[in-house]
Amino acid sequence: MKSLKICAAIFSLSLTATTFAQTTKPTPTPTPKPTPNQTATANPAAALPKADVVIDKYIKALGGETAYRKITSRVVKGSVEVPAAGITGIFDGYQKAPNKSFLTVTIPNFGVIADGFDGANAWTSQPTTGLREKSGEELENIKRDSSFYNEIDFKADFAKRETVKITKVNDSDAYAVLLTPTTGAPQTQYFDTKTGLLVRKDEISVSPEGKMPVTTYYSDYRIVDGIQFPFLLRVEQPQIAVTLKTSEVKHNVEIDDAKFLKPQE
Repeated sequence: MKSLKICAAIFSLSLTATTFAQTTKPTPTPTPKPTPNQTATANPAAALPKADVVIDKYIKALGGETAYRKITSRVVKGSVEVPAAGITGIFDGYQKAPNKSFLTVTIPNFGVIADGFDGANAWTSQPTTGLREKSGEELENIKRDSSFYNEIDFKADFAKRETVKITKVNDSDAYAVLLTPTTGAPQTQYFDTKTGLLVRKDEISVSPEGKMPVTTYYSDYRIVDGIQFPFLLRVEQPQIAVTLKTSEVKHNVEIDDAKFLKPQE
């Protein structure tokens, strides 16, 4: 999720899940079918608001900048499911302002996938490939995405912001906002025209295996300590889809900085 800075770990999980599934049971390849409630159909007749207007509405819908900046750390726990591979597990996420993050995904009979960023160095670890430090474009993306307040710091993170169309996301209209960072690939975020909340994000995940499109759907928003938080995420990649259901969110928890450091090899 955007709030968990989870995409890098999900990319690792998706690759792992594919391998893991092949060693447990065969997974049929589904025939691609268009999904009406996820198909982007532009509405040229509608007047498009400026991107910053859409973003300001999103920040207000979250609970407002003042409420958001009162939060300095976050611990999130929940479940992970990869339906196509028959995989279930749990995740534990930790964030600390200004830009530290740590996530683990634990899969029974496989092990733990871990992803961390200490504010300068990023790393990942999983049973099949061991520990790896991130660099290059992959690291630069993490530096941007790991900002604790990037939900409200769009202008600092994205040099260009443009509303490009209205489209359907889960049967509701959403503004598609194209966001271009100073460095790295653009991404598109979709905001519900009525609630103002983020409902979808399209971006490019970068890893040693290459670049891959990732689409994340956000839903089941609930108020936690005065701000809205999405308790249900669905992360889709060409080869697999991962569902994350949050069960617990705690804010302003004391977290030792050692939590985010790369483990000793």
